[in-house]
Amino acid sequence: MAPAVTGNPFTPGAGLSPPYLAGRDEEKRQIGELLTTTQRSGGAAPDLVLFGPRGTGKTVMLAWIKERIRGHNRSDSPFRHKELDAGELPASQRDIVRELLNVRIDVARPDKVEGEAGIGPVRGRGSWSLEQTATSMYETLVAECARQPIVIVMDESHIANPQGCGALLRLSQKLKTDGASVLTVLAGTPGLMDVLKAADATFSERSHVISLGLLDAASSRSAIEIPMREGGIEADGVLLEEVAQDSQGYPWFLQLWGRALWLNSSESGRGEIIREDVEHAREQVNAHRRGMYEFRASRWKRDLKSWLSEVLYHVDSTGPITRTALDDAIDKVVDELGLLPTDRSNIRREILASDLLWLPWGSSTLMPGIPSFVNYVLESGGWGEPSA
Repeated sequence: MAPAVTGNPFTPGAGLSPPYLAGRDEEKRQIGELLTTTQRSGGAAPDLVLFGPRGTGKTVMLAWIKERIRGHNRSDSPFRHKELDAGELPASQRDIVRELLNVRIDVARPDKVEGEAGIGPVRGRGSWSLEQTATSMYETLVAECARQPIVIVMDESHIANPQGCGALLRLSQKLKTDGASVLTVLAGTPGLMDVLKAADATFSERSHVISLGLLDAASSRSAIEIPMREGGIEADGVLLEEVAQDSQGYPWFLQLWGRALWLNSSESGRGEIIREDVEHAREQVNAHRRGMYEFRASRWKRDLKSWLSEVLYHVDSTGPITRTALDDAIDKVVDELGLLPTDRSNIRREILASDLLWLPWGSSTLMPGIPSFVNYVLESGGWGEPSA
């Protein structure tokens, strides 16, 4: 049977939505509850912090949120939403309010500021004197929230300056205290948690936090099987299990596998995945995977790469890893090699910043961001056997 869909539905690109969002039902349920609470008049849902290693689907979840708040069309959307650029986040609440209201300074009247009093499709104009700007604009924003709930979204929040991040969270809390219906969503890598700590917004720990990790085996299989079946391509269960296992539950790898399998099956005209398709796809996936790892590690200096691999060897990254165990392994390597105290900090920071290991929310043990990336680093330091 030939495929019913001519275009390849799999999307192994940064932030692109997959044809089937597998394994995130619980996360969608929790986010749906936050949106429902926000939609109620005066609803004060906690802000949402969404974090996880690169490639685990944070931007995809943000796309799902924006789809939910968009409604059938912009005119009947139950929410308005405003996206903030993490790299250009203002450092003060006043300037963030200006961003939310799309305020601009009129050069012809430098004593006035003008803005669109609205964040959705229905907008009105507003004008304030500089002396009354902060209070008047804030009151306008509260009124806008009362007219239609606002969802503020900021992706890549791990690169935001902590001062601005703190200002945004404090503004969100103030709006809620004043009865405004607003939900602020921050998404980023695990480094976002360090930004929140530095933001000096102690209440941020009471945000609703969701950490996105690897998919389980059943979800990994569904991510490929369901789009294939909907496209008229059948696959043997044993082969799908093999593919799911090789993907390690990493969403980007699943999309790589899906794209390669779809292409091979479509070119053959069989409408069925066979062993030959899997082996051919494996070569393509391995090439992409190896290239990604080499690119990710290419910014490491030779010494740092060697130190990282030795730490991973001593920490036994095949099992649960406590923060104490990681610190002990780093201390062991630093002492054995006679490194400097600053090297200790650099090693720990890079292990976390590169997603070699990360700490899911509510967990006391660190997890590999991608198990095979850990293997790659071990191999590159001579601590493991070469693998695909």
